[in-house]
Amino acid sequence: MIEEFGATYEEVRNRLLTRNRKGEDLPCSSQILEEISWLMLYTARRNDLTKRFGDLEESLKIADQSFAFKQSEQDGAWGVCHEEWLLR
Repeated sequence: MIEEFGATYEEVRNRLLTRNRKGEDLPCSSQILEEISWLMLYTARRNDLTKRFGDLEESLKIADQSFAFKQSEQDGAWGVCHEEWLLR
């Protein structure tokens, strides 16, 4: 999976880091990137990876991501931008 998605991962990771260095706080995008890394390293779920890369691109359009610091009202979990239960 790294061979297939690694370059895309590095490109979007670098964009996220650049924005963080400029002072933007993007916790939702960071959570999705973390999940992408996990999917690449520990699964063979190409469809999920493709979806999460799309989710990450959409999250980068959201300037105020403070909602990602809140606990889920539904189940009490943290990390609301994660879809994988084990990362929440």
